[in-house]
Amino acid sequence: MEEIEQVFKKIKIDKDLTLFKLVHKTVCSLGKNIQFAIFPIYVRYTIKDKVVAILYFNKKNFLDLGLNIHKNLTTKQFVNADYMKYPGITYSIKINSKTDIKNIKIDK
Repeated sequence: MEEIEQVFKKIKIDKDLTLFKLVHKTVCSLGKNIQFAIFPIYVRYTIKDKVVAILYFNKKNFLDLGLNIHKNLTTKQFVNADYMKYPGITYSIKINSKTDIKNIKIDK
């Protein structure tokens, strides 16, 4: 958890910090075996050796969440994640508010 606290220190705006905590909690709740690793600009979420999500900290006041899903979800907010250049990450969504989080799913 010390790694998470370091991320919190980097996020200076309370709104962004609250949103990060909510997205982090949501992604961790997608599976009982989800583990995460924190890097300077992103958090990688895995189940065993499979990457299930990537959460990038963007300088434009939003979080960019890449997901390992085979089929685009029903919301138009999800776009192709080829630009992330991360193996297994197929779709992404820009997280600007709590309402963007409600449809987050992964392929297990």
